[in-house]
Amino acid sequence: MNVIVPWKEEFSVNIDSFDIQHKKLVNAINMLYDSIIKNTDDDILDQKMSNLIDNTFIHFKNEEKYFALYKYEDANAHISEHQFFLKQVEKLQRDFRSYDQPLRKEIVIFLQKWFTGHIKKTDIKYSSLFIKSGLK
Repeated sequence: MNVIVPWKEEFSVNIDSFDIQHKKLVNAINMLYDSIIKNTDDDILDQKMSNLIDNTFIHFKNEEKYFALYKYEDANAHISEHQFFLKQVEKLQRDFRSYDQPLRKEIVIFLQKWFTGHIKKTDIKYSSLFIKSGLK
């Protein structure tokens, strides 16, 4: 499989359930990228993109549930990042079929950069609070 983002330990937030979800999202990005590289037909690409969006939505809602539960002080800013990302990928999904392969690759590069940056800069901020509150 062609991989655009290998899992790295620096992506870990030290909470098993979130790390598992993050790995699932990394895999979804890689599967989409692999399908683009292999010039897979549009129906399969649509499925891969939908899978990525669905898993992202589930993961974000899971994080946000704990923001409320543990009264995370940066919740509003973090949720704004989630909303921005979901709006971007939903727009990309609507237009995805009309893009050529180089532009599709650029989209996946955007997804990869946003996602890894979000984990390393934003998600890591809740880690200590969640662990201290009992989440493992």
